[in-house]
Amino acid sequence: MLTRISKAVARRLLSREGYYFFRAYLDLDEPHVRDQPRVMAAYSTSGSRDLDLMYHPTDRECVIDGSLKIVSSDYVRRCHLDVISGYLPDRGRVLEVGCGNAINLIELRKMNPNLEFFGVDYVPQRLEQAQKYFGADLDGIHLQEGDVQHLDFNDKSFDVVFSIHCLEQCERILSKAVSEILRVAKKVVHIEPDFQNSNYAQRKFLKSRDYLRSLRRELLAHSDWKTTVSGLDTYFNPLNRSGLFVSSPPVSEAR
Repeated sequence: MLTRISKAVARRLLSREGYYFFRAYLDLDEPHVRDQPRVMAAYSTSGSRDLDLMYHPTDRECVIDGSLKIVSSDYVRRCHLDVISGYLPDRGRVLEVGCGNAINLIELRKMNPNLEFFGVDYVPQRLEQAQKYFGADLDGIHLQEGDVQHLDFNDKSFDVVFSIHCLEQCERILSKAVSEILRVAKKVVHIEPDFQNSNYAQRKFLKSRDYLRSLRRELLAHSDWKTTVSGLDTYFNPLNRSGLFVSSPPVSEAR
């Protein structure tokens, strides 16, 4: 009996979930409180990690099509941008919440030259980095400092509002953030942590960092919007599974 139990435990620990479990516990000593002042301090003093990844693609352990592989972070980014691009209209206005140094917007602009792109970020230093490093690449892209809880745009200003792992740091202000995003959008597309579709170790990781866990509930609370959620098989961090959240208003409101 003990031998059978031992073998079962061993198989579980050697499985992907067991690997995630140990990774989660090994990472627990990292800073984990993600509130706005700390986000501001981190990004205003550490420079732009995204720029490093863009110009010096770093191979790292990612999940690609459901399997652990060593690839560049830029490869995963482009996979996510392909997903976002599939929801964009032929013409119109698109807003990224948490645009950072605008690297996502620049790539999407190349893929969709007939669209007008806007970006909002809470940390002004990130926007300064965009202006400093990308210059002419920002043609057709409008950047401004802003707080996702108080977006300085009129109702239904954008055909699509999207985010890519921005709201993961907004668990404590999520209700207000979601309401504001829905207010200014005709359609919303998020690639963010998918807590409900995560395994035990991935949930442990999200809880330990106070990362996003309630997005599905907050979106579904707006019953007048139709929200679909699907898991993604390609994402940056094996412990932070990405999901695709797509929300659309009633047809009468979308027009």
